[in-house]
Amino acid sequence: MINHGRLIWLVLMVLMVTSCDENIILFEVDCSECYTQRPEYAPLTIELTINEENPEVPFTIYLGEYEKDQIRIEDTAYYSVISVDLIPSRYYSVRAEYHVGDKTVYALDGDEIELVKVTSQCDSVCWVIRGGETDVRLKYEDPDDLPK
Repeated sequence: MINHGRLIWLVLMVLMVTSCDENIILFEVDCSECYTQRPEYAPLTIELTINEENPEVPFTIYLGEYEKDQIRIEDTAYYSVISVDLIPSRYYSVRAEYHVGDKTVYALDGDEIELVKVTSQCDSVCWVIRGGETDVRLKYEDPDDLPK
């Protein structure tokens, strides 16, 4: 009969020993897309709605949650997908301003730009950028569809 207490203790010890030296990576890494030096900046991708009524869209990027009002960048987008380089390992919020009929509508989203150091899957240390994807596209383009 197996002593479950000893088995659990053994598994915990193995996990503690291996986790002290290295991150456990649960995703496949393409070593050709790695950064060998820790990147100072990483892209925040912003998806927007560019249409006849909104050929240009003012947007604001905030450090942290939108409600904290820590503005980092205010600009205008002319394309439906843009990328802005920012300091990684931080959470960013994005607010886009649209006109739908005679109303002004705001779209909000946020994401963290993560840096992951991988040491076990490539020939050298590999930094991988994850996250940094925001979607502030319009959900309602017809004024009659807007929530009341």
